[in-house]
Amino acid sequence: MGYVRKNRMFFVLIAATLLVMYFLYTDLRVAYIGMEVKKTSDSQWVIRNVEPNGLAYKVGIRQGDRVISIDHINVEQYPNLRLLSSIDSIVTERDGDVIRYQFDHKLNQPVSMEQTILPICLYTVLLFLSMFLLHKKREDAAAHLLILFFLAVSISYVSAGASARKDYVGMLTLWVTILQIPVIFLHFLYRYFNQRDLEIVKFHVIVVMYGINGLILAINSLIVFTSLGQYFFDGLAMQLLLISFTIGTGISILILVMSYRKYRNTTYRPLFKFMLFGNFMSFFPFVFLYALPWILIHREIISASTAAIFLFLLPIIYVYLMAANHLLDIEFVLDRLRYYCLLAVIPTSFILIGVYFLVRQREDVFIKWAQMFLFIYIGVILFLYVKDMLDFRFRKKLFIGTYNFQSSLDRFSSQISKMMKVPDLEERLLREVLDVLPVKSAALLEMKNDEERIVFIRSQGDFLPAQEASLTEELQGKIHDYAVGDCIKIDSGLCCVIGKHQRGHNLLWICSKENRVQFNRDELVWLQTISNYVSMVYENLQLIEGVIMDLEVRSHGKAPAWVLRMLFQLTEKERRRLAADLHDSALQDQLLWYRKLEMILEETAFEPEVKERLTQIKEGLLDVVHQIRETCNELRPPFLKEMGIVEAIENLCNYAQFHSNYSVDFNYDGFNLELDDEYVLTIYRITQELMRNTTKHAKASHVEILLRQNHEHIAYVYRDNGVGMDMVQLQSSFSHMGLSGIRERVSGFEGETMFHSAVGEGFEVIITLPYQTVPSSQYAIARGGVND
Repeated sequence: MGYVRKNRMFFVLIAATLLVMYFLYTDLRVAYIGMEVKKTSDSQWVIRNVEPNGLAYKVGIRQGDRVISIDHINVEQYPNLRLLSSIDSIVTERDGDVIRYQFDHKLNQPVSMEQTILPICLYTVLLFLSMFLLHKKREDAAAHLLILFFLAVSISYVSAGASARKDYVGMLTLWVTILQIPVIFLHFLYRYFNQRDLEIVKFHVIVVMYGINGLILAINSLIVFTSLGQYFFDGLAMQLLLISFTIGTGISILILVMSYRKYRNTTYRPLFKFMLFGNFMSFFPFVFLYALPWILIHREIISASTAAIFLFLLPIIYVYLMAANHLLDIEFVLDRLRYYCLLAVIPTSFILIGVYFLVRQREDVFIKWAQMFLFIYIGVILFLYVKDMLDFRFRKKLFIGTYNFQSSLDRFSSQISKMMKVPDLEERLLREVLDVLPVKSAALLEMKNDEERIVFIRSQGDFLPAQEASLTEELQGKIHDYAVGDCIKIDSGLCCVIGKHQRGHNLLWICSKENRVQFNRDELVWLQTISNYVSMVYENLQLIEGVIMDLEVRSHGKAPAWVLRMLFQLTEKERRRLAADLHDSALQDQLLWYRKLEMILEETAFEPEVKERLTQIKEGLLDVVHQIRETCNELRPPFLKEMGIVEAIENLCNYAQFHSNYSVDFNYDGFNLELDDEYVLTIYRITQELMRNTTKHAKASHVEILLRQNHEHIAYVYRDNGVGMDMVQLQSSFSHMGLSGIRERVSGFEGETMFHSAVGEGFEVIITLPYQTVPSSQYAIARGGVND
């Protein structure tokens, strides 16, 4: 039983294949008559629904012929006219003439492309896909439901031929599979996304749909296989099937749409789009071009077998979903499809106006016109797709100008990315314009809105001084609020906006073309693209030049305060990241191994010598855990913002006295300022660095820290009674004692730092910090960038 349960899907595939083989045998052995016999209101039995690909149509039987006898049996006594399948002869009457039709032997039945070959091909493809899924996902319930979905789709297609031949097994199979297709797909969605903790559909909805399908199957069996069918109108069984399938498919598409809207900002967005696109395109022709027209007017726009051809999209979509490492850009495909669908309406309408007169006198004019529209419409869309692919593939040979423009953009973007000065960018732009466009001169100019005048920046080519006056006159008052890339046509040529700023616009002027024709579409698109490139680089270079000028002019050889503060902000951010990484990885691993070792020591009896060694290892691990935790606390002081500077320094003092051989006296009488986080962190880091130096180098027995305030400044004093050092030696010790970092931190707040020391007289630091300063605009921008 365990083996059967584990391989039940394999047995399902075998059973499905045997069933398909039976349907194939039925298609080849039983002739497809392709007609129905119905009783009219005047008690006459007449021919209805003669299929063009059936034997009835081929031998000459037409809709409306009155039936006299079938297989030499009077039509009134024939056993079951509603299940008319394999017959040898039929006698009909048409316009008073009695005609006898003899059907060929069944073995001479030609193989049908729509009823036999295409269904078998679809089943074969989906069978191999199902076997691949079963091999990869043997224990996955969602994969099993997807396999059942594939089998239901393909078997319903294959069984249609046997059902059309009134085979009981074929009819029952078609009913069961076509009813279950949308429900099994919803069941698959429920199971697949439930494994990923997403609720797509309620399970009770699926149970209800299974129950409704069972009821419809029972009603259809009573209508077709029992005498109760005479109390219902003809076609009720097919009507119920199509209505149920249409509603179920609509529900599944609606659920996919709602799920896409719900999870469109997650990583599942492309998956939902692919499923939605694949299922909609696969079932749209059957639902909208066959099922709905048959339900509403008992006529189809395209046959069921033709609509079923679109089911081949299912294996393509799902094989791609499983096999592709990166999903296709479905947004691009759908946008292009939407554009082509709208574009194809116009040529299709014009073509139909011409061909309408060819079919206007025939029967079913509306159906014929709809079929013609569909055929031409799809053909135009496919033509547009093929044209687009050919344009892309052969653009180098067919569109030399366009290709040159693309090469120019590639070359230009590569070169300007390495430029560091605005004049270099401007010269390169003018040279590129003269090389690519058929013009003789070009110039860069600036239109200043406040002064309403034009300033010429640079020019190349045959630019004449007289052109400055004419350009100024033409552009006077013409520039108002253009966007980058906008082109302004003037008598002497074309002006393209390549930059905007508070004072006005930067313009690229190009003289008229040598051949006196207007700039074509490709040239204008190239100009707009290159203008956008230049605009971005313009802004970046001007910003860099402004920052460099600010550093050179304002600093007088010393970095501005806002730069120092930004650098320390970056440093603290990296410390926080490092502390988080140590705490979440190394520390947790050490604790895990420590607990495992502790558990082994408690649960296992070792020899005394081995147990002593393991205990030493455990103690060593505990020391490492303690060291990592201390390192994390130093990198990212816990609760520093909540404690404030006084309590933070007190904690440092207590820690130093506990781990070192000196006492600490912290005096903060009268200090009651509520400092912001940046000041607190700065004073904390300074104290931390000074205590670290005292522990390593000072050999002090006592440390004193004072924290005071007045109306404008914070005074911070740190002194010890250690060995001290000569001031000359102190200057050379800045780099390895961290004293330069202390001075730079204080300079970041525009404060002052003074160091005092002598051999044998200890070490003293006096720091003055202005606390009523407001960060400059540059620092605010830089700090916002860091925090982001």
